[in-house]
Formats: sequence, C-alpha cells, structure tokens
Amino acid sequence: MVVGSQNVFVDSLENSDSKTFSGGEKHQTFGMEQRLKELEDKLDCDKHKGTRIIGVVGMPGIGKTTLMKELFKKWQRKFMRHALVDKIRVKSKDLEVSLPTLLVESLLSLEDQHHHTDNGEDPFEMYKNRLLERKVFVILDEVSKKEQIDALLGRRDWIHEGSRIVIATSDMSLTNGVVDDTYTVQSLDHGDSLQLFHYHAFSDDDQVNPRKEEFMKLSEKVINYARGHPLALKMLGGELHKQSVDHWKSKLEILAQSPSPGIGSVFKMSYDELSSELKDAFLDIACFRSQDKDYVESLLASPSPDPGSAEALSAVKALSDKFLINTSDGRVEMHDLLYSFSRELDLKGSTQGGNRNRRLWLLKDIIKGGEINVLQNKMKPANVRGIFLDLSEVKDETKLDCDHFKKMRNLRYLKFYNSHCPQECKTNNRINIPDELNLPLEEVRCLHWLKCPLEKLPNDFNPVNLVDLNLSYSEIKQLWEGDKDISFLKWVDLNHSTKLVRVIKG
Repeated sequence: MVVGSQNVFVDSLENSDSKTFSGGEKHQTFGMEQRLKELEDKLDCDKHKGTRIIGVVGMPGIGKTTLMKELFKKWQRKFMRHALVDKIRVKSKDLEVSLPTLLVESLLSLEDQHHHTDNGEDPFEMYKNRLLERKVFVILDEVSKKEQIDALLGRRDWIHEGSRIVIATSDMSLTNGVVDDTYTVQSLDHGDSLQLFHYHAFSDDDQVNPRKEEFMKLSEKVINYARGHPLALKMLGGELHKQSVDHWKSKLEILAQSPSPGIGSVFKMSYDELSSELKDAFLDIACFRSQDKDYVESLLASPSPDPGSAEALSAVKALSDKFLINTSDGRVEMHDLLYSFSRELDLKGSTQGGNRNRRLWLLKDIIKGGEINVLQNKMKPANVRGIFLDLSEVKDETKLDCDHFKKMRNLRYLKFYNSHCPQECKTNNRINIPDELNLPLEEVRCLHWLKCPLEKLPNDFNPVNLVDLNLSYSEIKQLWEGDKDISFLKWVDLNHSTKLVRVIKG
C-alpha cells in the first residue's frame, strides 16, 4: 500500500464540522481557547518530561473531535512526526483497513513518499528502529473499544521518549491503565452557548429583524434545552436559521418530546454498542432520574447470593464511564438531551436482539376508555417492563380488571403516583377493582401505589425481588398473609395508611 499523504486516512480538517446545516461555510468555535489551554497544560513538554499519554473524554457530541482538530493544528508544528487518526469507531469496522498500518505509514510518509508496508506484517515491529528515531505527536479520535487502542499503540516499545499521544473517547473506562492523565470536556457555559447558537441561527441581516426581541427570548429556551451541548446548539441553530418565530415555537414543542434526528443519531451510536443488559439499565434509569444512587443501583440489581456482586453496581459505573448518565451529589442524573433520546427509544421498543421491553408512562398507553389497559395496541404482557401512571393526569375514576397483571412475568416497576401531589390529595381519580385482584409478580422491584384501594396485597404476590414498597395513604390493613421472602426489601413507606392494623399476619 503506497501512501502519499496523511489525507489517505485522516480527513481534511476543513470537513463537515465547519459547515452549518443550512449549507453555509461556518467553522468558528466558541469556548475553545479555554479548553485548549486546559488540555495543553496536561501535555506541556517543559512541565512533563518523558512520554505523555492523555485521555480526552466526554459525552457524545460535547466537542471532543473539534477540540482534537484544533489541538492538532497547533501542536503538529512542535513535532517532526505527527498524525491524527480520526473516526476510529467507523474505520475499525472496515475489514480492508489496518489501523496500525495507517498510523505507521502516516508517521513515516512525511519523510518517504514511497513508503509502504505489507498488511500481513506488524508495522510497529518492522519499522521500530525508524520510529524510535523521532518523537511523535499522535491523536486517536473516536475510540470506542480497548482493542482499537491496543492495535494502534501495540506494545508501545516503538514510541520515542518525549512523545505525546492523545486518546479521545466517550468511554472513560477505555483509558484505565493506559493514560497518564485525563481531560474531561465540559459543557459550554451560558455565554459561549449563546454565541455558538446565534452564530449558526442568525445572519448579519437578522440584526434589523423587527421581531428580534422575540427571537432572543426563544434563543434562551433553546440554550436552556441544550444545556451547553455544542452539537445540539450547532444543529438547532442550522435548523432554525431563516425560520419564522412560529416555526421556532413549534420546534421547541417538538424538542420537549424527542431530540432532533441528527442529535439522536450521535447518541444512538453509543447506545447501539451497549450490551442488552446495559441498554435496559439505561432506559430504566431514565424512569428514575435524579433519584439516590444507592436506590437506583438497588433497583437494577439482579438477585445474587452475594449482594456485593450485584451487576447494577457495574451498570451505573459503566453508563457513567460512557457519559450516558452521571452521578452527582449522590444522585443519578441524565442530561436532558439523553433523557429525551431514551424516551423516544422506549416508545419504539428498541432494544438489542428484537427484544421489545417497554416502560409505559404516557396516559394514552396505559388507560383507554376509563380502564387501565396497557395491553392495547397488541402489546404482549411479557414485554411490559414498567408501568408509571401519573394520577395527576387521570381526571375521573378508573377501573382495573383483576387479571390484568396476570401474564406480566417481566414487570419490574409498577408505580401509581401523583407528580403534582406526592402525598395526600383531594382528587377523584380512584382506581376501582371490581373483582379480587391477581398480582403474581415475581420480578417487581418497585411497587408504588398511592391511595391503594386494597386491604391487603393478594396472596399470589411474591416480593422475592422487591426493593421498594410504597403504599402511603392507602386502604391497606395488612401487607399480606404468611411468611414471604423479602431479602432485598430496603424501603417501605406506609405513611398515613390509617387503617393499618399489622404489617404481616402469621
């Protein structure tokens, strides 16, 4: 393979990232100076002697690639040999592409335009002596698997002392044991967000628009929605460019339900690489956003003889490492853009292997014709993973058939709550159960039933996996009869259940 220049595998720095979605050439960045300064401090050749490998991490679309391009433009002048290997996630899937060969040929082609390697040989071993002659500056962008790092760096015995290598990824766990330090790309602040959005949303002639004040107010709503996410701000700016005030308002209403397709597609690349268990965990966490970390981990945990080995601990950590969630002040949080993305995914019932687990929270998907019926629209009972009925949205009395939950063997979360009034409320949204309810739920982790009309939970209810039981303001007189396995039960709330006589009757 003969390589004439880096551009064989390194896309031009003036690619699609420098264009607006309305077609105009726009490549100005905002907030970049501070980001570059912070990253360069970790690479500083005077401050840090020897070889230095730095990880650059952050959520999808946060601006890692843009930062890498700006860094490469500036730092390639400091080294005789340099290479930016981009789009590694995509290129690694091309069977005809050898990432190690591309990197070595790029580094050496700057000196030898006719340099070539045989794909069947280890290029690092073949040209180790030549590679060791010079320090190198290498950026590996969009790394998605540890194997890609191993392939591109090999045994690292070819790297000249004093070299600088930067690895950009949306998965922090990939840098463990590899990097000397890590730089996390943060969201843009309000000022930079506003500048970036205005740069793509407005033209110079918009300054004299008679409705400028309205656009400015709507701009603030966009900024609040994007929460400093550069890609979202850039794409939304392009989509709203030259559009009317009414179009802006309509777009904001749509965004409240689902993200723009372009933004969602960036998140979906990370989502698609998750295991089926992590996909379910991600969609489950969206239902318990801003809850206590220990609580969420307990809900996600699979029963195990050793509670300390619960896979939920690794699920929360793995999703945090991939920046699909974050743990802040002891709570599990999710960026609004990712939350909207997760809701849209769940509506499509989109999980790996054709599994269509659903978490139902829309009133129209739960109640039809005054009856709780989540099996409408041909929904299979075994595919119902969660039911979240907000009673504040229910204006009248509702009925529930006694066998409705009978075949929902995978139901984990059953929650009848009131988002406007989590405790006592004077409402007319009673759930009527004309016949004796069957509740053979063995997988349920969370059972919340505000103002539960039952005097006791049905005999067939099995709390073997139950973690959280909340029957506040209910008609309950006792929980159930006889002994039941409640090994995983951590939280019980029976507050203001004034008819409660005993918890369990032996």
